[in-house]
Amino acid sequence: MKVKSLMLFIAAGWWCTNPAYAHRNYPLVPISAPADTVPDLTEQTEPTDILRLPDGRTVEVEMHEEFTDYENDAEEETRRNNSNACTTPFFAGKVRKFAKTVPHSGGRAKSFSSIADFLEWLPSDSSMKYGTPIDRSENSTRVSAEQRNIILKKVWLHAVYREEDNDFHLVLCDKQVYDGEAALFSAEISGLPDPSKVSTRTMSDLEDARRALTDKIGDLSCGRTYIFKKGGLPVKVRGSLFFDIHHAGQKHGRKGLHPQSAWELHPITDLIWLDQE
Repeated sequence: MKVKSLMLFIAAGWWCTNPAYAHRNYPLVPISAPADTVPDLTEQTEPTDILRLPDGRTVEVEMHEEFTDYENDAEEETRRNNSNACTTPFFAGKVRKFAKTVPHSGGRAKSFSSIADFLEWLPSDSSMKYGTPIDRSENSTRVSAEQRNIILKKVWLHAVYREEDNDFHLVLCDKQVYDGEAALFSAEISGLPDPSKVSTRTMSDLEDARRALTDKIGDLSCGRTYIFKKGGLPVKVRGSLFFDIHHAGQKHGRKGLHPQSAWELHPITDLIWLDQE
């Protein structure tokens, strides 16, 4: 009986790896989720844990205890002295507050199938840093190059963290497993704006984008970065262009996931989990 079982096991392995069968889309057999999982990332306490998604599937997550870098001393003081910092969904920062929280309202969104193509289309970081005056005040509006809405049709969420201004930072990638070369890009689900600054519909879109994230992985606290190192989660995102002048020419991102450009989608107005379609 043991010999027969061994032969069946070997045969099954040959069948799964044989090129003659590799192209066929045979259905995957569902596997029960491990008993030791966390229902959302707010309950993760170990450096590595298994997140149980709402549909029952699981994904391995690395958690790193770290506070993020601030753009400057004035911004740090603003965030730390703001009673909304890390406690409410409302934006608790100051630098370019209006541009970060109020999406561009004109024209059709331009769609891209990959981050690499998107980066090729964007103005260079150097032209934005040295050739485009950008007001950093609280009421700063979008400069001409930022006045566009963008859709990334399918990208992979590899890291997420929350800063004290209540922005959720997303590091997106063209590939499910980052190979050190694939294009990376930053996108932010912004802290909510003053309701008087936007229409009811826009406020609803921004709230829905936050809810889409928190319903899936939890309402994250500040000071922790979560990385889906063994495979990102597929998403479709829509948002407004934003050039983060403070990151231009500087290293940013998290734990080996460092986008090369200071361009962002900020704020995200729509987040769709493609693994739920």
